[in-house]
Parts: sequence; structure tokens; C-alpha cells
Amino acid sequence: MLVHILGGTLVGASFSPIRNRTQKPGQPHNIGHFFLALDPAAFRDPGAFESDLDDALDVLHATPPADPAEPVMVAGEPEDIMRARRLAEGVPVPDSLDLLIRGICERAGAPYLLRPNR
Repeated sequence: MLVHILGGTLVGASFSPIRNRTQKPGQPHNIGHFFLALDPAAFRDPGAFESDLDDALDVLHATPPADPAEPVMVAGEPEDIMRARRLAEGVPVPDSLDLLIRGICERAGAPYLLRPNR
């Protein structure tokens, strides 16, 4: 809700459930944005925020997972894991996209340089 308040209501942008009821065909979506930059040093001694944040993350990581096969993760960790996996294994390219790219290369007379894992 906070995201909708700051990125929608505060800046006069639409809120999706309301927009879905009131938006007419052809009207722009009126999507809002909100950016906030905070300097922890303006509030705390150097390193205090980072130390407390590390402690909070440790508590979250120590939480028993609902599914023992799925560890508790915090924001950014799934993306870090995927990044490492894709750096090691490459980015998967679906067969339909692979065929499309190959066709574009052929029509343009350009070499096909992707080597999808198969």
C-alpha cells in the first residue's frame, strides 16, 4: 500500500484498482514514480546502520523456512543466485526466440553468434 501511496496518490498518478474501473480506452496509464534517497550517516553514527541491518538480515536468515528445501532469502538474493547461475551457464534462449533470431540473422546476412545450451 505504501508503494501505491508514494508512487501513485502522492504524485497524482492512477491506482490500478481505481484505474481499472474508471479508465477509458485510449487513455494513458498515468503510471507514477517515487524516488527516495536517504543517507544513513544523517541519522546514525558511521557503520551503525549497516551493523544493525546485518543483524536484522541474520535474524531473517535464521527463520525456519516454510519449505525446508527453500531457504529464507532477503531482497536481492534470488537475483544474485540467478546472476551467478547465468554467468556460469549462460542465459537460456527459448527455442522459439532462437528460431526468430536465426531468421533475422539469415535475412540480414549477419552471422548467428548465439550458442544456446542444448
